[in-house]
Amino acid sequence: MPADAAGGDRDWVALAQKYLTENDYPSAAYAAREATQRQGNNAETWSLRAQANLGLGRLDDALYEARQAAEIEPGNSGYLFNLAQVQESSGQWEAAIASYEMVARLDPGSPGGKLGVANVLLQNERAEEALRVTDELSRRFPKDRTVGYYHGWALVGRAEQVPRVKGDGSYVVTSEAEMQTMWDLLNRAKAATGDSDVREAVRHVEVYLEKIARRRVNVPFGNPIGYFVVVLFGLLIGFSAMGSGSGGGFLFGLLCLGAVAAMCAAAWVPGWKVNARVQGRLVR
Repeated sequence: MPADAAGGDRDWVALAQKYLTENDYPSAAYAAREATQRQGNNAETWSLRAQANLGLGRLDDALYEARQAAEIEPGNSGYLFNLAQVQESSGQWEAAIASYEMVARLDPGSPGGKLGVANVLLQNERAEEALRVTDELSRRFPKDRTVGYYHGWALVGRAEQVPRVKGDGSYVVTSEAEMQTMWDLLNRAKAATGDSDVREAVRHVEVYLEKIARRRVNVPFGNPIGYFVVVLFGLLIGFSAMGSGSGGGFLFGLLCLGAVAAMCAAAWVPGWKVNARVQGRLVR
């Protein structure tokens, strides 16, 4: 019991609200329970109890209480939002999305409901769907910083879903088109928000893209040593033929040097092409 919980004439609703703002969930739960006992079947007190128990991690109790509040006043977007939060915390993803969608219909002038939908989608690695939601919100609420925050995360999440080759929590870029699409999404994320966490996530992906854009030696086929022996042999033959003094020898030498140049170009490639070659060998 809170230290000042004695007495029957207290405003238990106000006390519960006060304790919630202070994140004092045990005291908030006690005050909300007292309020419910005194006021009966009241949507506000049920919702306060749900918020307190959510803070305490008592999700089963919070879910029951949030539903009570929403059923008593089904047109109240605030009570429905609380229910959606409890459903989200309980891992009831589709139910949470449905509740957040209803919040958005009840209160179309606020982005809260749709932001809840986007947050659930992002938690479930459905960044493409989340981006559709935040794209719309960013057009409707261009100056809302919270919208910008979620829009930034949706863009980062979508960027990380671009590569077709994925592993357990990882990905591998294997084409220039994938890399360019990711850069475009990351630049949009930086424009959407200045939030430090989003910027850090963007930079993490940028470091990877910068790495795979750098060129390195990687032979497209065969043994690397054998490949470069062929290159050196081609250089020797080419220069020898060009110095033979005959027109045919000069032309043959040019062809040899052209082939060597093509082999060198094929072995000096960006990291994404190395990845593509590795993945191609794995598939075969």
